[in-house]
Amino acid sequence: PDLPTTAGAYQRIYFGGGLLANIGDGFVCKLSPDGANLLWSTYLGRVGDDFVRALAVSADGSVVVGGDTTADTFPTTPGVIQPDFRSGNVFLPDVFVSRLSADGSTLIWSTYLGGFAQDFLGGLAIAPGGSIVFGGLTASTALPVTAGAAQPTLRGFWDGFIVRMSADARVVEACTFLGGEGAEQIRALVIDGDGDVVAVGRSANDSASTFPATPDAFQRRSGGEEDGFVARFSADLRVLRAATLIGGAGDDSCEGVTLMPGGGIAVVGWTAGQGFPIGGAAAQPAYGGGTRDGFVAQFDASLAMVRSISFAGGSARDGLVDVVHTGVGDELVAVGSTYSSDLPVGATALQPTNRGDSDAIVLRIDARTDASRPLVLE
Repeated sequence: PDLPTTAGAYQRIYFGGGLLANIGDGFVCKLSPDGANLLWSTYLGRVGDDFVRALAVSADGSVVVGGDTTADTFPTTPGVIQPDFRSGNVFLPDVFVSRLSADGSTLIWSTYLGGFAQDFLGGLAIAPGGSIVFGGLTASTALPVTAGAAQPTLRGFWDGFIVRMSADARVVEACTFLGGEGAEQIRALVIDGDGDVVAVGRSANDSASTFPATPDAFQRRSGGEEDGFVARFSADLRVLRAATLIGGAGDDSCEGVTLMPGGGIAVVGWTAGQGFPIGGAAAQPAYGGGTRDGFVAQFDASLAMVRSISFAGGSARDGLVDVVHTGVGDELVAVGSTYSSDLPVGATALQPTNRGDSDAIVLRIDARTDASRPLVLE
């Protein structure tokens, strides 16, 4: 409860955690470009467990944040798509999406999104034109699915979901489920220049492998109990243009995604390694060991072909959770965590050794796929 908030911030009071996990309130902070100064900082939440899981900055500087909450008094505003807490149970969260002013002083609008079961947010982005697109996992059958949606019904114990909402949070423009008869969750998403939505996550596979992989997918059938997936939807969420699994005999998950020059899709995540489909000019072709390694994969736009896949890990537990394209060639920067002390760290690394039980990691990856120019993991 001693987070440093700033004068004039929207919420300077800490309301505290709930019965589920006693996590507390979410928060949003803005730092100066060099990280030296806290420009503003605010709590966001009420009595309950409030998690801020994703954010995006609008062209006008306002900040759209999303997460999930068990607070039935989470602050919402009039006229939004869902002003009330729907799960009816403080142990079952609803998603929330809120827009803060550029200076963090005003809650411009805020809404719940959920049904009568648990709903969690995984990723959020702002589409061309200003619409808000977000996704996650749901066990609710009563989401506001729109006519013609690619998948209008919940198929498994829980499914992924994607919502496109108007910039003022007053209209659900499109909504669809994504999943088979197992359990799926969307962990991150991005929007391409045409408005198509690319989502990644993981699928707890059923024996019939009913995840809706498309006919030309890189991997149509599940490799193990839990596989990663990548899916591309049309902007109106009516068409599943492409979808593929990615995984081996162990557990695997796609956690972060970014777009590459020429329409490619780069994905990061974690894998237990057994039978994971390594290929192309891999920076690390062999599994590092331990219970998990991170991985980096680059798909073509159709999700039919993998241009390259590499492990990224040492002899203990490792994973990558997010990735961005730097705007320079095929260079990526990925972040994650590691328990390993033997990562292939570059000679100029800011911190060349693991100083604790688990440390954060930052990787710079040259994702060129010409085998004569191997990937570089730094």
